[in-house]
Amino acid sequence: ELKPHIGSLDRWIIALPYQPFRQLPEVVAAADLACVLQDPEHPVARYQMPAKITDALAMGVPCLVRATPPLQPMIDAGALRAVGPEQPLHEAIAATFDDEEGTRAQAARGRDLFVESLSYQAVAAQVRPAFEALMADPPPPSPDLARLEQAVRNLYGAEPIDVRSISAPGGPEVPARDPAKDGRPFDPGSTFDLVVFWKQNDTGIYGRRQDMLLQHLARSGRVGTIVHFDNPVTPEVLVRTWRSAGDRTHQGRLVVKQTIARIWPRAAGRSWPREGHHHTFLFGGNRTRRLGFPRRDGYPDFVDEVLRKHQVGRERGGRRPVVMWVYPTNADLPRLIDELAPDLVVADVVDDNRTWFAPGSPEHDRADLNYEQVLARSDLVLANCDPVAASMEGLAPSVHVVPNGLELPNDEAAGPKPPELAALEGPLIGYVGNLSSRLDIGLLSGLARARPGWQFVLIGSVHLDDSILSLRDLPNVHFLGVRPHREARRYVAHFDVGLIPHLDNEMTRAMNPLKAFVYAGLGVPVVSTPVANLAELDGILTVAQGLDGFLAAIEAQLAQGRRRIDPDQLRPHSWQARVEVVLELLDGLAAGPDDVTNRKQYSNRD
Repeated sequence: ELKPHIGSLDRWIIALPYQPFRQLPEVVAAADLACVLQDPEHPVARYQMPAKITDALAMGVPCLVRATPPLQPMIDAGALRAVGPEQPLHEAIAATFDDEEGTRAQAARGRDLFVESLSYQAVAAQVRPAFEALMADPPPPSPDLARLEQAVRNLYGAEPIDVRSISAPGGPEVPARDPAKDGRPFDPGSTFDLVVFWKQNDTGIYGRRQDMLLQHLARSGRVGTIVHFDNPVTPEVLVRTWRSAGDRTHQGRLVVKQTIARIWPRAAGRSWPREGHHHTFLFGGNRTRRLGFPRRDGYPDFVDEVLRKHQVGRERGGRRPVVMWVYPTNADLPRLIDELAPDLVVADVVDDNRTWFAPGSPEHDRADLNYEQVLARSDLVLANCDPVAASMEGLAPSVHVVPNGLELPNDEAAGPKPPELAALEGPLIGYVGNLSSRLDIGLLSGLARARPGWQFVLIGSVHLDDSILSLRDLPNVHFLGVRPHREARRYVAHFDVGLIPHLDNEMTRAMNPLKAFVYAGLGVPVVSTPVANLAELDGILTVAQGLDGFLAAIEAQLAQGRRRIDPDQLRPHSWQARVEVVLELLDGLAAGPDDVTNRKQYSNRD
C-alpha cells in the first residue's frame, strides 16, 4: 500500500521486505532514529504500548513519538521525545539530530528503562509470582466463565486439562531420524515397498513429476507394494474448494472429485490406476470435528493403520524393505519420517517453493524450516534442476539432479481432433499448464492481437491467479479449462506449436518446466522464452525473445511443419531413463555414501 505513494521519492525511501524475527535486532540497531507516530485520538492508542517502541528502546535507538497515555510516563522520564501537536515531522527530526548530546542521553535512558521494566527478564520477574500462585491453587471460575467453559466442552467434546500436568501431545518425543545411524540400505537389485507423501491434493490430474515417477517405478520390476498419500484435508476445505470453482478454468471441482475418489472409491464410482493404493486423511475441521471426524494430530496413526492394512514394513507384517519417498513443504513429513522409521528416505525437491513467498514472510520461513528438517532426515536427495539443487546445498551432504522426463511416443495420443479444436480455423498455438503469474500475459496478448488468424488454446487452471482471463475478450484466445493428464495429451497432440511463454523471475529460474517434455514427447514444435533449465532440450525447442522474436519463431515452425519423432533422440530424456538413474542411486547407498556422492550432479549434459 505504501509503494504507490512513494513515487519519485524512492531514492530516499526504501520499503524493506519482510524480515525474519531473528534479524530484528540488527535491523532496528541499524537505525539512527525511530519514528512511531500514532493517532492520539484513536481509541487503540489510549491503551497500546507499540512493540516498535520497545524494540527501539532495547537497541538504544532514539525514538520520536506522539504523546499518548501509555507513552506519557516514558516521555516524562526523558526516554522518548514527543512531536508537538502542530510541529511538522521534518522539524522534529532535524531538532533531534541537531541535539546530539541530548539525543544520546535520551537513547541511554530509554535503554535503561527497557532493561529495568520492559525486557523479558524484567516482565517475567513481575508476573512469575502471580502465575505460580494461580497454578499451585487454581481458583474456581466465575459462574459465567464456568457456563462458557462447559459450552465449549459440549461443543467440541474436550476433556478438562490439569494445568499442573501438561505434557507434549502424543506422548514421549521420538528422536529425529539420523540417516547415518538409522538408514538401512538394501542389496542392489532388491525389491522394495514404496510409501509416497505428496504435498498437494491433485494426484492423478496433471501427470506431474510424482505421478510419472510413480508410474514408471511401478513398471520397473523393483517395487512391490506402493502406498500413496495426498495431503490431509477437512470437509470444510473440500466444500470451500468446490464452491470457489466458478467454471472449468478453476481446478477446484476436479480436485474435490479426485479426493473423494481416494477416500471413498466405491461411493465415487471409480478406481485408481493399478500403480498402488491411494489414500487421503480426512480430519475434522472447526465445524465437522463434532460429527466424529478424527483429529488432525491423528494423521500418523492413520498412516500406520493404512500401512498395516497393506503389510508395508517388517513391523507391520511386510517382508520387504521400505523406501519413504517424500516431497518437502509437506508439514507432516518430519514427524512421519521419525515415527514410521523407514529403511530409506528419498526427498524429491520439485522447484524451490520458497521463491513463491517474500523472504522473511511466515510462509517463506515455514518452507525454509521444512526443507531443513526433511533433508536432514533423508538418505537420498533429488532435485529437478541445477538451480534447485544449488538452493538446497548445505541442507544435505549431496543433492542429485534428476530432471523431469517425457513419455516416449505411442499411439495413445493419436486420434481425431477433439470437438473444441476441430471447430477452430487456423493454426493451433497452444499452452498447457498452470495459468498463473509465471506467464508473460503481455506477450500472449501481443501474439493474439498481431495474428488474429492464429488460434491460441490455453489448457490449465487459474486457481492461483486469474489475471490471464483478461485475454478472454480476444476472439482467437480459447480457455479450455483443466483437463486430466491423459485427456490433455490428446489435445496437445494436435497443437501446431506449443508455447512456454514464461517470465524470467526467481520462481521460473527454480523450475524445470514439465510441459516442454510433454510437447517434445508428442512431437509438437516448441517455442519458449529463454527460461532456465531447458538446455538439455537444445535442438528440440526454439528459444525466442520479445513479441517480434516469438512471431518469427512460430512462423518458422509453422512453415517447417511437424517433424518425424525420433525415439532415439528422445529416449535419454524419458521417464524410463530417469527411473533407471534413481534406482542406480538407491543401489549405490548399499556401497556407502561416497559411492552416491560421486554421482552428485547427474544430468543429461554429463
